[in-house]
Amino acid sequence: MASSYEQRAVGFLDILGFEEKVLRSEKEPDYLSEIVEALVNVQIKINEDQGNSRKTVVNMVNFSDSIILFSALTADGFWRVLTYMNLLADELLMRGALSRGGVECGALFHHDRVVFGPAFIRAYQLENNIAQHPRIVLGASAFDAAQRFASENEQGFARQMLQTYIRRDTDGVPYLDHFSFYDSKFEGSDVDNLDLMVNKCEIVRELILKELALSLSKPAVFAKYAWFAERYNQMVGRNKANDQRLTHIDIYGPKDGHIPIKGPFDI
Repeated sequence: MASSYEQRAVGFLDILGFEEKVLRSEKEPDYLSEIVEALVNVQIKINEDQGNSRKTVVNMVNFSDSIILFSALTADGFWRVLTYMNLLADELLMRGALSRGGVECGALFHHDRVVFGPAFIRAYQLENNIAQHPRIVLGASAFDAAQRFASENEQGFARQMLQTYIRRDTDGVPYLDHFSFYDSKFEGSDVDNLDLMVNKCEIVRELILKELALSLSKPAVFAKYAWFAERYNQMVGRNKANDQRLTHIDIYGPKDGHIPIKGPFDI
């Protein structure tokens, strides 16, 4: 067995509120099945893609509330890691769970189920110390890699992926915009696909509204859902011309300051 690091694109994803869901799953089996279903669906998608010999291998390792995805440090490998992270985040979202992650590039050791290295530590630190909101952030080496791959692929997918899916947030941190992946589903879709996307968006909207109401007395939690709601609203703004059924989330209430969602502060 070779004992050496290899250059990899590494993503670390954390399921927010996972401890509570696991504890509830002992008495409410539906919680357990939803967690398992989300993880299995992404692994199935990865396995299906691996059947195409032209596609770069992506590995996924899960332990408790943490998931690691990693691949060869190529344009294809890099963007597959980010795409699968976003897919997993979406699978979890549709089951009522938000997630947060970090992506870095660099040295990683992998043999069977053993994974460690500087790139993994930096990806974990990004998620733990920088991400803060339910978003997948890119570290310096990952953002540099995205830019380098784009410059080497002027007219190809790497440049398009960077321009379409990576945004710089208000705190200056580059992140993978989850809802940008929704945009392509609205552009040029037929009626059936539009119906599916509108229904999906309504599920997300209802989830966010519910969690905003439940977290009124928990400012840190409320801030996470408010941030996510703002990004959802941006997506609605970009796509409302394609379907008028899309509805914004009223996060803070009307201009008179009244909050139109019930919570522990209501009298």
